[in-house]
Amino acid sequence: MGKPLFAFKSNTARAWYAMGSTWSIALTTSNASEPPKLHVELYEHIFAHLDAIEDFQTLLNLSLTCATLSKYGQAVLFSKVVLGRPTVNPPLSTVKTTVRSNTAPPRMFRPATLFRALLGASPHLAKYVKELVISDRRYLPFYQKEKSWLRGDEQIALILPLLPNLCKISIYGYPSHIDHRFTWDLLRPSLQRAIVDELRIGTISSLDAHRLDIPVAILGLSPSLKYLSLRGTLFRTALDASHHDEGLPASLCKPSLSSLEIATFEEVEWSQFEQWLTGPSSPNLSSLRTLVISFSPRSIAKQLAFVKKHLHSLDCLELQFPKEGMCVTSNWD
Repeated sequence: MGKPLFAFKSNTARAWYAMGSTWSIALTTSNASEPPKLHVELYEHIFAHLDAIEDFQTLLNLSLTCATLSKYGQAVLFSKVVLGRPTVNPPLSTVKTTVRSNTAPPRMFRPATLFRALLGASPHLAKYVKELVISDRRYLPFYQKEKSWLRGDEQIALILPLLPNLCKISIYGYPSHIDHRFTWDLLRPSLQRAIVDELRIGTISSLDAHRLDIPVAILGLSPSLKYLSLRGTLFRTALDASHHDEGLPASLCKPSLSSLEIATFEEVEWSQFEQWLTGPSSPNLSSLRTLVISFSPRSIAKQLAFVKKHLHSLDCLELQFPKEGMCVTSNWD
């Protein structure tokens, strides 16, 4: 999670480098000769087999080669952008040494701020972003959700409207089974409004909400929602219509889900999930093809009943049993 955080500092006329890492992202390319002319479909097929993480160096080299390859390389590199908690750069382990040597003090590495500046310098990169991850996942000895970086962030609200092809939003709270869920009410009204507006546009087909306490109405805002992942999620908060210029829709969508992942760690999480199934934004599960469910001890009977009810439509079923650490996956035609 910590690697794909894009930042930059000016180094040459042709490239920008990520602070605190060996990453570099080509914003302009060299004057190298262009590769042989191939059909667009061939380029797309070749780059479709490359992964932004596993093949990062290959994609980086291709992006720095020429304009033709740069376009396809950047499209893969920026398809998923992770904006995480600000960190000290250099790492905390080197801070004492840095101070004693009378060099420059460590700086804060702020992914959201730096990515917003990167889009300002190279706005063409925005069209490549398909998934945006907003993450508070970082193990800390002391954590207070009231002091989370998400509470004070002003950049994500400016970034979201710039991403015309965004189709997946993932929001991850603090990764603990203790009740440290980040709550919707702690977000700035500008960020609440930006998330709601992005969902209402109708291009978001996939939503991940992990370790959060969010309004259940969020799940009924996007008419295109097909893929949903809920892990340790509660629905105890409500949308505040005063934060939205156009108000809230009179009626919510009923998303037709084809993939659902649900993991509950407490009985109340499954109870609130069941309430959503019968509420005004209840999903249409008749087209459900993939179900991933992590059982919790106190809700296992209800969860098994849910699986049995939708078993007939599934192509893939994954059952996770935390007590034994056992996972069973089934695929069938």
